[in-house]
Amino acid sequence: EPTAWQQRAFQWRPTFELMRARLRLWRRLHGNLPTPLRLLDDVRRHQILRLQGYLLHTGYHMSSLDLAPLAQDMIRTGERHGFCAEIGFAYVSMAVTAIADDDPDSARRFADLARLLADRFPDEPFTVRSRTLLAGLIEPWLGPIDPLLNGLARQYRSSWEHKDFEFTAAASLFYAWNGLIRGVELGALG
Repeated sequence: EPTAWQQRAFQWRPTFELMRARLRLWRRLHGNLPTPLRLLDDVRRHQILRLQGYLLHTGYHMSSLDLAPLAQDMIRTGERHGFCAEIGFAYVSMAVTAIADDDPDSARRFADLARLLADRFPDEPFTVRSRTLLAGLIEPWLGPIDPLLNGLARQYRSSWEHKDFEFTAAASLFYAWNGLIRGVELGALG
């Protein structure tokens, strides 16, 4: 006898599959960042994107199924009005979704776009968040683990300096996790 949750999941499956197919198509069609890169200069719009970035992150923790449209909307805002670090975070979200959908090529492309924006906005809090998630959730699937430990240590310090204790904890967790996968003894990770 299926549980109530299993029954709801079965009812939503066609909708979920349609959303995934639409997302795969969007990932295939999405291009690169424009050159030259236009910076967002509208303070009000920047605050809206910051709020959307926090909502994107909160939705991830709540296992929300409609995060991709929010990330896509943020990316389209950047394409129309200029880019900022929060849009880099939206690209990271798209990369995480692509990895979960077993689409490493799209994940690599979105991660590269997020890295470009992180390099352009190096001291922004959302850049630290983006780099932490890239090193913890994306790069272990796309390349060797060895170089990640130094980057995660840097993200730990940067998160701490920004007083972003949630991402300080995330960087610490990713550091320990990747160290254990690599075969480093727990005592040596401190």
